[in-house]
Amino acid sequence: MEISTRLARHIREFNTGGNMTWSNVSEVLADVTWEEATYELEGFNTIAKLVYHIRYYMEGVSEVFAGGELSIRDKYSFDCPVFEDAASWENFKEQVLSIGGIFADRVAAYPNASWEDNFTDERYGVYFRNIIGLLEHSYYHLGQIVIIKKMLRSPYLKRE
Repeated sequence: MEISTRLARHIREFNTGGNMTWSNVSEVLADVTWEEATYELEGFNTIAKLVYHIRYYMEGVSEVFAGGELSIRDKYSFDCPVFEDAASWENFKEQVLSIGGIFADRVAAYPNASWEDNFTDERYGVYFRNIIGLLEHSYYHLGQIVIIKKMLRSPYLKRE
């Protein structure tokens, strides 16, 4: 199996399952309510902010694979929109999975001979390293989401 196909598979598995961690965005977020997604535990990001953060990087890096510029900036990566109701949260979750699918398709189409080329700028390293790093970063935040979700559902948490 070619590198592009393998990396695209990893992105799809992160989004919809079948990976070795048995954890994916679709299943983790399936039952997260709007209230849970936006609830702020002191000292923690909200689930919504973490999901936005994952989406922000996937969408930004995906644009590069579509021939665009790398226009994302770390300082904006937690600028999550305000979700006013359950419908806006559910719509956002659908967008996240859609963006993940588009990103996987673009990675799958990337020329296998180019994975060692510099990613937009030499200081960012090569394309392969950036995809692996993005996936590691995304799994890290998905783990945070799982923990926050458990905390929010704990009978010991006193929520206002």
